[in-house]
Amino acid sequence: MNRPALLPRRRAAALGLALLAVVGLAYAAQDTSPDAEGPQVELKLDIRHVTGPEKARTTLTSQPTVRTALGKRALVMFNGTPDHPTPDSLAIAIEARDLGDDKIDLQAEISRGAPLNVVARPRLITRNGIKATIELGSNDPAAMDLLSVVITPTLQGAAKL
Repeated sequence: MNRPALLPRRRAAALGLALLAVVGLAYAAQDTSPDAEGPQVELKLDIRHVTGPEKARTTLTSQPTVRTALGKRALVMFNGTPDHPTPDSLAIAIEARDLGDDKIDLQAEISRGAPLNVVARPRLITRNGIKATIELGSNDPAAMDLLSVVITPTLQGAAKL
């Protein structure tokens, strides 16, 4: 009770500083990573690669989910790294673009070996949330080399109208 009341200017300055602090905290909490810019796409993949003769067949399977910005490449690689591929490396790069009207353009690049050599560049157009399939290779039982990639793209940001 014995405290003097704040002057209107002091009260306004204190309120202004509090508001500035809240705005600063909100700005600092924003995700400023490059992938946070613009809409993103989530790619659910179901990959199956079967190689070799019937009695010595090798099967690699993976079901990764990758999230990336539209127009940026997502890469999934078996055996090795992009900088250090092995003779049995398999790399699958996928770039998604929003075509509007719920359509998504998927451009893939499939590479093998050391150094990585491009063996196919398939392009698919599908709808948001709808599976698209790439199949490459030979289904010959004597020397099978079959790659199947099922891609389910889901737009995460605002879609084009």
